[in-house]
Amino acid sequence: MSRTSQSPATQPGDLEEVFRHLARSVSSRRRLFAAVALGTFLVVQVFAFVWPATYEARAAVMIQKSRYTPRLDSPARAESPVLVAEITEEEVNSEIAVLTSHRVLSATVEATGLAKARPSWFWRLLFAPLRAYERAHAAYHEVAPPTDADRAIRALSGALGVERLKESRILVVTYEAGDPGVGEAVLAELLRNYVAHHVEVHGAQRVVPFFSSQAEVLARELARHEDALQAIKKRVHAVDMPSEREVQLKLDAGLREESEMLGRRLVELDGKIAAYDRVLERTSRGEADAAASPASQPALDEFKVQALRLQLEQIRFEGRYQDDAPPVLENRRKLEAARKALDEERQNVSKHGPTVVALHEERERAVADRAGIVERRQALEKQLGASRARLVELDEGSVAASRTQRLIRSAEDRYMLVLSQQERALIDSALDSGKFTNVSVVQEAAASAKPVRPKKLIVILASVFGGLLLGFAACLVQEVRTTGLAPLLAAAVTEP
Repeated sequence: MSRTSQSPATQPGDLEEVFRHLARSVSSRRRLFAAVALGTFLVVQVFAFVWPATYEARAAVMIQKSRYTPRLDSPARAESPVLVAEITEEEVNSEIAVLTSHRVLSATVEATGLAKARPSWFWRLLFAPLRAYERAHAAYHEVAPPTDADRAIRALSGALGVERLKESRILVVTYEAGDPGVGEAVLAELLRNYVAHHVEVHGAQRVVPFFSSQAEVLARELARHEDALQAIKKRVHAVDMPSEREVQLKLDAGLREESEMLGRRLVELDGKIAAYDRVLERTSRGEADAAASPASQPALDEFKVQALRLQLEQIRFEGRYQDDAPPVLENRRKLEAARKALDEERQNVSKHGPTVVALHEERERAVADRAGIVERRQALEKQLGASRARLVELDEGSVAASRTQRLIRSAEDRYMLVLSQQERALIDSALDSGKFTNVSVVQEAAASAKPVRPKKLIVILASVFGGLLLGFAACLVQEVRTTGLAPLLAAAVTEP
């Protein structure tokens, strides 16, 4: 029978046969099914693991209207008691508009440096064609292309969410980022800029003259004290007084230690010079034999032996001959000549002997060293005087700097107090006139360590079911490639 006469309906038995056929196909190819399913599961898990997680930072802002005005001299961080009042939808939308305004977003981007953050190479490569298209399109239409700051502001606006809790006066502000610390810091900076812009928008014309004048006076006083502190540091040539004084004390101690060492050296040199003088004095008195060198000692011994021999000959001649006998007179002349030569040799040894010359050189060297040490001690005394004067100058500068720093801290505390009270006075004035709602940050920015995306349960379910479906599809494709599509369709339809 032709295919056009087949019934479009399928009997239950035929469906069971089709399912059994598919089950047999999957069972016969269970390795392929298991491989595709397991591979899909692992690929999805790995992809979810390496894909950057998205974290959410949350904060809460409360909007309120009627309140009691606190005293201006109350603590700056004191909470204002409020009376619950109904907040309209227009007021909520206005606050959301201020919170997400371009000025708040741009100030947050500039303060946190989001525009300077460089994305990873993968994202830069992925968006490179889009960036090129934007630049070409801007150049063709002669307009400025979007900058990194514009993209950062647009990204911040897209990641920012503001929602009002149902039947409450609380606005929940959320910000999504790839790092919980970055998200918390960005959201905290956004809230600070929002509160500042909130006050500026609604209370720009509300100025309290008293606080403004006091703030200017204190600012001038603070600047005067800071200039005085800089002048003191410039006068004593020191940036950090305690550190400079400690360094100067170490230098002064080193100079004093050197002075004591030079004094001991002078005493030692004086002793050496006195010893050299005593040795040279004995030498000059004729005690040359002790100072003679080994080289000159044989000559002196020879002269002594010759003089002794002539003296013995003289005694022998005087015993034999009379005093005017020629041998006696001749030997006497020889004895006098020998004694004269011995005296001359002794004087020559005492004046020009190597030992005496060495003693003179050592003495002159000691005298020169002593003169150098004396001059060094004189220069050292001047250095010690300058060091003591520097210490006195640093002590005086430290006292003056400490006094000025106390004045700076006092003026700074008063200045910050006046600024905080001025801001509260501006808010109070505007609130009392009913021009804008009061805003309080009831929950500071806080980021959870658990990412909001990707969710583990969804990833697991997607990997499991996706693996099963892809495994089944792979078996089905393999069955079609093996047996063809006709047997499978023939099992699914029957004739009437």
